[in-house]
Amino acid sequence: VSPLLDYADFDGAALLSNDPFRGASIPGGSIRLMDAPGLGASPAPTIDLAAAFQSA
Repeated sequence: VSPLLDYADFDGAALLSNDPFRGASIPGGSIRLMDAPGLGASPAPTIDLAAAFQSA
């Protein structure tokens, strides 16, 4: 798909005020993934996942 894109927006998670996951960071404008399988995302220790994904 990437050859069809002029621009890709990957920083959406950085704009969340209460992101239930930790993983990628954007130091100096470059996306850095964690050194873990896949994208390296893991639940934030301070987030109640059941409440975070509960329907409104």
